Amino acid sequence: MDHSKTPTIQVTASGKVVVTNAKEILLLDGEGNPIVKRNRFTLCNCGKTKDIPFCDGAHKQ
Repeated sequence: MDHSKTPTIQVTASGKVVVTNAKEILLLDGEGNPIVKRNRFTLCNCGKTKDIPFCDGAHKQ
């Protein structure tokens, strides 16, 4: 299996949730509507972001 193209969700040591090779992943909002995404993104898990569900670095402030 070629892991370089496998969709991956990784929780880093700092707690970030990083998603890579996400082209085939369907990301939905709370109402079931698709959320436009990139091939690699980080999901917010602190609740401070202004770009839900994506991390915008607000946790650093």
